Amino acid sequence: MVHKCVFCGTQIKTYGEKTLSLDFGLQRKYDWTFTIADVHTPIIGADYLFHFDLLIDLKKSILIDRKTNSSTIGIVKHTKTIAIKVINNNHKYQHLLIKYKQLLTLPENKVIPTTGTFHHIVTHGPPVTTKARRLSPEKYNAAKIHFDYLIKKGICRPSKSQWSSALHMVLKKDNT
Repeated sequence: MVHKCVFCGTQIKTYGEKTLSLDFGLQRKYDWTFTIADVHTPIIGADYLFHFDLLIDLKKSILIDRKTNSSTIGIVKHTKTIAIKVINNNHKYQHLLIKYKQLLTLPENKVIPTTGTFHHIVTHGPPVTTKARRLSPEKYNAAKIHFDYLIKKGICRPSKSQWSSALHMVLKKDNT
C-alpha cells in the first residue's frame, strides 16, 4: 500500500499495521495500532498523544502523562524536515495545511544538521574529565550568549555526559 505526502507528493510505502504496547516509564502501558511505513524516523502522531492525554514539553525535553501525573525525560532530535504532515489524504483540514504550509515549517535561518551521519567513538577505560575553570563575568556572559544561540539554532544540545573538558576562551584580534 502507498500513502502520498500532502506537501511534496512523495509516496510512502506502507506494509500494514501492527499493534504494539509502548512503555515510556509513566506508570502505564500504551497499546496502539501503528501503520508500518518505509521511513527513516518513526512518527508518533498527534492522534496518539491526544488519545492517551500525553503532552510534550520541548523546552524541558519531557513527555508528560496527564492521567498519571508523571513525566519522563526525552531527547529532542532534529531531522532534515520539520513540518506537520497528513498521511490520510481525505482529512478535512488537508486544504488548510496545503494553503498555509509556510506556517508549518521552520524559518529559513534555522540551522538543522543535514548529514544524517552519526559517529560513535569506541573508548576504553574511565571517562576523561577536567575541572571547569572560573571565567571572568565578561567571558562567562559571552559564552552563555553563544551557547544559548547554538542551542536555539539546533547546532548543539545540553549533555549529561561523564566526558568533559574545560572551556578555554581567548579574545580575537578585533577584541570580540
